[in-house]
Amino acid sequence: MSASKEPSPASREWPRLAPQQAVTVAVYELNQPVAYGVVSNVSEGGACMVTDQHFAFGKSVDLKISFYRRTELFEAAAQIVWVKALAAPAGEARCHGLRFNALSDMDRHFLREVLHSSDFRIVSDPLTGHEFEELLDDLRTDLDRLGKKLADQ
Repeated sequence: MSASKEPSPASREWPRLAPQQAVTVAVYELNQPVAYGVVSNVSEGGACMVTDQHFAFGKSVDLKISFYRRTELFEAAAQIVWVKALAAPAGEARCHGLRFNALSDMDRHFLREVLHSSDFRIVSDPLTGHEFEELLDDLRTDLDRLGKKLADQ
């Protein structure tokens, strides 16, 4: 799989689910400032996050994902498995495909519980640049709040 192409739906082990409300992510990379983004879809195997930061294909990162109506953060190590630049008007935003590294049974159970809630729906196509910009505008306050919350930890 190339660094710039998403896997086909047929090659997915788990269905891709889109959040109905804000799902934000803080991304930690060794010796780098924390980056923030939005999760556009997620599965038991990984996620697609959109951020204005660039993470290289193959890079390992640590994630703290904040799901809507959940007080507990979902923390996972992941690897960047594809990168795709978004078309204007998204500017410098990029989609990053993330594959979760081995999740504990407890983490997998928590993730399944979240994904099987009414807060998610199965999708076949990721958000377009325009759709993402609308979503990002709706989430700016939540992203700012998440950044402050994580900075206070």
